[in-house]
Parts: sequence; C-alpha cells; structure tokens
Amino acid sequence: MTTEQKTPEVRMTVEGHICVISLDNAAKKNAITPALMSQLSAHLTTFEDDDNLWVAIMDPAGEHTTAGLDMPKFFGPSATAKPIPKDQVNPFALHRRTTKPVISVVHGITYTIGIEMMLAGDIVIAADTARFCQLESKRGIAPLWPPGAPGCDPLESTQDVRPFDDRSGSSGGGTPAAGTGCQ
Repeated sequence: MTTEQKTPEVRMTVEGHICVISLDNAAKKNAITPALMSQLSAHLTTFEDDDNLWVAIMDPAGEHTTAGLDMPKFFGPSATAKPIPKDQVNPFALHRRTTKPVISVVHGITYTIGIEMMLAGDIVIAADTARFCQLESKRGIAPLWPPGAPGCDPLESTQDVRPFDDRSGSSGGGTPAAGTGCQ
C-alpha cells in the first residue's frame, strides 16, 4: 500500500475581507523550503496590495506551526534559496512589510523561523500545545529578530519575554508564555 504525499505549498483563501494564508508541508512538520518562502512572500504581497483585504491570518496546516527551515535547501552546496525581492512583502518584516494586521496562529512545534515570523505579525494566538524553541543558539547562529516588532529587541526578549530561553535553545510551551506579556 502506498500513500501519496502532497506537494508542499502555501495556500491563500479569501473569506470576505479576511485572507487566510496556510503553510502546508505537514509531512515534514511544516519545514520551510525556499519555494515555500517565496510562495509565502507572494501571498503576503497579494494581501497587502488588495484594498478589499483587511486582515490576514497565518494558519499553518497540520499539528505543527513549523520545525524550522529545511536547512540543506537554504545553506550548502545544494542550496536553492534566493533573496526575497525588495518589492515583495518580507515574512520577517525586514524590508517591505504589511501595513494591515496579520494574526499568527501557532500550535505544536513552533521553532526558529516560526517564532521569527510569529513576532513579525501583529497578534499571536498560541494554542496550549505550542512548543517554542530558538534552535540557532545551539548551532552558534544569531537569531533573526524582526526590527520594530514588539518584544523583539534581543536584549529585551532575553530579559522580559520568556516563552522559551532563546540563549540556551531549550524549549517552552504556550501556557507559560501566557503570563509573560507575549500576547
């Protein structure tokens, strides 16, 4: 018996003035590839440029937000990553960002890039199943912090916002995060 694996994709659906953007690579715990990053940026740009859309909800498919980047596809000899064009919305709010509200829904594993994209949004809805971990510190890499996002200054985050310990790479859950002001 063979099971057919779905092609990873980022879907965008519109319900009235609401845009729902859903990362779907559930077979790999929503690991993000360069192609998925490009699709995410394109959908955020479509949302931003459409005056009939008022709010975006980032709602990943499956049990997990994301296990992080599919590292070999971003770094190394077989990497296929390309920079996000400056005229497109950057999912980390590093260059062009949305001027309209983005709600991030997180659940299950929410590692590295999932935390960074979550913090680039305006509102976070974290399920009690959410598990956060900033794995870069275990690899000796400085985490990416979206500039201007609340609680995203690295020093402020290590002192005040503690849903996870971003210095040690240890993980924490959504329930302890509820009392930290990370809402």
